[in-house]
Amino acid sequence: MKKTISIAIAAMLCMSGAFAVEGNRPNSSEQVEYIQLGAEQIAQIRKDYIAGRYNNFLRKMDHSYDEAIDKEQILGLGKMRRGAIDLNNWHEGVNKIKEETNRELIQAVMGSDDRFSTKVRNVATSDGLENLFVVYRQMQPGTGKNADENALIAIDLEYEYKAIHLDQPKTDISKDLNIQDLHYALKMEQMDKILLATQSFVDAELKNAIHQFAKDLDARLARHIDLLDLRKLTLEKNTDPVKIRVATIMQSHYEKIQELARSYLASNR
Repeated sequence: MKKTISIAIAAMLCMSGAFAVEGNRPNSSEQVEYIQLGAEQIAQIRKDYIAGRYNNFLRKMDHSYDEAIDKEQILGLGKMRRGAIDLNNWHEGVNKIKEETNRELIQAVMGSDDRFSTKVRNVATSDGLENLFVVYRQMQPGTGKNADENALIAIDLEYEYKAIHLDQPKTDISKDLNIQDLHYALKMEQMDKILLATQSFVDAELKNAIHQFAKDLDARLARHIDLLDLRKLTLEKNTDPVKIRVATIMQSHYEKIQELARSYLASNR
């Protein structure tokens, strides 16, 4: 259960559902004061992705995944999943916390029109499809109710492995590539693979939801970057009153989520 809940927490905190990005962005507190928006960063990653800058890396990930299948490592990773469980109560609790947090964040930057406030408002944006893939992250291969779901489970497991492998110290990565950018590139490729799989889907409603999810993927990934930037505020010393207020709100958000998780775990043992 702990693994299941930790995945759900990560998904909700990142505000990008089961398509949340793995890994940690490097601390930028020592960088120049210019604030880069998540949308700008994702736009550049998307441009590089289309141009083929990550192709060599992505093929290396394919090779590593094929080797993991041969060594039955993927089989073992799949068996670690608990299976589909009802997360409705969890999502309801998290959504209430997020709604309160979003209202407080909007209030904190009211009247401000700088890049930081733009980042805050982006984080406070709601996304009705963010939980679309959460359930498949819990499920073991072949346990879907039909071929459509089994395809999604298989793709999710593949990219779960690739994200884990990318964060391993011995992973061979070109020095001119940023690890966190590569995580986002993996998510872009994963979405492309899911869209390709939907061409044979029978479930029209699921297929339509996936296509809607894909349209907003880059916005969702950009929101994830902005969220991580705000989260870092809780670890930094600030003198700006707006940033202090936002940091306080974010810290309160995480504490509420942690308390919800403890309560949820206690009632689902």
